[in-house]
Amino acid sequence: MQHPGIASLLDGGEATDGTPYLVMEYVDGTTIGAWCDEQKLPIQSRLKLFVDVCEAVAYAHRNLVVHRDLKPSNILVDRHGRVKLLDFGIAKLIEPNSEATGADQRLFTPEYAAPEQVRGEPVTTSVDVHALGLLLYGLLTDAAHSSHKNSTPAAYEQAILNQEPTRPSQAVTDAGAEACARAQLRDLSPAKLRAHLRGDLDAIVMKALRKEASERYASVEALSEDIGRHLRHEPVHARRGGLRYRARRFVQRHAAAVVMASVAVLSLAVGLAVALWQAEVAGAERDSARRAALTSERTVEFLQGLFKQADPSESRGRTVTAVEILEKGARTIDQQLNDEPGVRARLLLALGNAQLGLGEFQPGAELLERGLADARQDGDVVLIGSAMDYLANARIWQGDLPGNEAILREALTTLALPDNEAGDLVRARLEVRLGTRLTGRSEHVEAEQWFRQGMARQQRWKGRVQPEVILPFTSLLHATNRFPEAETLLRESLETLRRERPDDPLRALMAGQLGSNLARQGKNAEGVVLIRESIAARIVVYGEDHHSVDTARNNLALALSSLRQYDEAEQLLRQGLASRTARHGPGHINVAQGQMALASLLQNTERPGEAEPLWRAAYATISAQLGNESRPAAMATMGLGRSLRDLGRFDEALVHLQHAAKTNTLIGPAAMESASRAHVEALRVHLARGDRDLDCDTFAQNASALTEGSALYGYGRAILGACWRDHGDAVRGEAAITEGIKILASSEFADQEEHLYAQSLLH
Repeated sequence: MQHPGIASLLDGGEATDGTPYLVMEYVDGTTIGAWCDEQKLPIQSRLKLFVDVCEAVAYAHRNLVVHRDLKPSNILVDRHGRVKLLDFGIAKLIEPNSEATGADQRLFTPEYAAPEQVRGEPVTTSVDVHALGLLLYGLLTDAAHSSHKNSTPAAYEQAILNQEPTRPSQAVTDAGAEACARAQLRDLSPAKLRAHLRGDLDAIVMKALRKEASERYASVEALSEDIGRHLRHEPVHARRGGLRYRARRFVQRHAAAVVMASVAVLSLAVGLAVALWQAEVAGAERDSARRAALTSERTVEFLQGLFKQADPSESRGRTVTAVEILEKGARTIDQQLNDEPGVRARLLLALGNAQLGLGEFQPGAELLERGLADARQDGDVVLIGSAMDYLANARIWQGDLPGNEAILREALTTLALPDNEAGDLVRARLEVRLGTRLTGRSEHVEAEQWFRQGMARQQRWKGRVQPEVILPFTSLLHATNRFPEAETLLRESLETLRRERPDDPLRALMAGQLGSNLARQGKNAEGVVLIRESIAARIVVYGEDHHSVDTARNNLALALSSLRQYDEAEQLLRQGLASRTARHGPGHINVAQGQMALASLLQNTERPGEAEPLWRAAYATISAQLGNESRPAAMATMGLGRSLRDLGRFDEALVHLQHAAKTNTLIGPAAMESASRAHVEALRVHLARGDRDLDCDTFAQNASALTEGSALYGYGRAILGACWRDHGDAVRGEAAITEGIKILASSEFADQEEHLYAQSLLH
């Protein structure tokens, strides 16, 4: 190929030793992204440079060559500002009957691969269209197009196949110094950068990145043409804009002529326009005021009737419970508010949330479903978003986790929430709730993306992230072993609540979360004090039999276990499990959590026979609700494997421990230490079974994610030492066992089964 935008092949041959070689044109240049940033190119100039890249790729396509590995490092810009495409090393010819066009050669860079490359399907020019979409994404935003950046190969592939890219305008919504620097490199402010990307460029990039090749641009020329149309202020084909959009584009193309024509008629129209505008504003304000007044009036009437039930003269001396009041209120709504779906929706949502707070999950969910139906009838999109948020929360308490996620994704993808405070804060709640759901599924990277978006919206309108969001976000930080970061956020939020909202029940939840955080960092004494404070406050608000109290008791039991106070810990866990089972019935995810906590304590106090059925029941529930490759499922199957090992059922134990290791490895970096723990436990089973010819060094490599100096590291060193010693390296083995025992003796495992086992390995 001979093209000014493609580095030329000058020669090729074979060296004297048989090594093949190619001689390429030398390009004295810089990668395209770095060059754009060094020159501080504005968006328009970056687009023109991108068009040059498209022309070079289109030339290759016309010569029946697909590049297959387009990425910033393969595109240089020389000192004259001309682009050069490099590295056609994995390019393939477009020949219908050629062997090279088959699906057998899966050659690509994972970060820049198209879905069909990952699936191993035949490669067409659409692969390069997808790669150009990713290149354009980076030139416009300097941001990762999705949350699988810096992840494992398996996570890359799953994200490429299943995860929709973030729109460029959404990818630059973060605040702070990084956002300002990114915008300055494009000679813009952060707000203006978002405005530039919103609309045409969002649509062009997203069309190039469609999962199905048939839905992308039909050719590189078509992509380049749409960029040209955007630069010429013409309607782009990627957008299905209506008359308003096309008119705006016409004005942008013919600005001078439009201005002159407008001046001619403006003086004639201005008086009438102002009069009409004032009338319209007055009418809208009048209608809004009337509607607000009606809502307020109807709400007051409803509440007066609702609480009148508690009057002894009405109840005839009988004590009326909160649940009875709410049930009566739900029946009254239909009788009094048939003609006001908006008012009816708001009241139903309030009653439904109150039922959830009382632990009445099914009645609460039914009220919220009715509230959502009325909100849809009313047509207020902010009200619809709030209703979907509340109903998604109810699905969690009903144990319907797929239903929770389905509602949230539907709301986030279909609702046209307004770009104002009310709309943005509802979207923020939905994003945070989806982040919470994905945290429970161990999808930590995508979860954090949703959290960050929701938190940024709150920061924008409220000036800071609200304490209600800190709780679930710190659960994500705990799941990814970022305890000090979580501690800082929790302490700041707890101090804010104590100062500004001292009577808020959220204060008790925050204290409990901080207590759990401290206990998991080994600060058990302070953690126990905070969790006990949290339990006492929750009981005052909710009573003894409430799911919030169960959660706090569970956390207290874990902290007490770390302090070797096993009797009280076991009593709390059994009490909580009985309460959860009575409330939810077997097969609920909350019951599974209680079963795992109790099984772990029983395992650590050398009662594997009692722990085994609890692990099995928890694993069955978690697999049904979250899938058997989720992080909670890996925790359950590893616990089951340990119990089976201690019961002498080694073959069964290995199956579960190996599954735990595989699952944690697939989850990615946040679970790698758990994967290493599973490999160590599997090695212990092999040693107990007397297996020979073990590859101890491979086990050592698989256990390398254990934090050096930690108790688990010491436990792993002792087991690896036994492997080395029993397989011919006695000196190395005894040294590792001694090192492991020393670490365990100074840790929280000092009087636990792991330490005793390590000591038993010394001959």
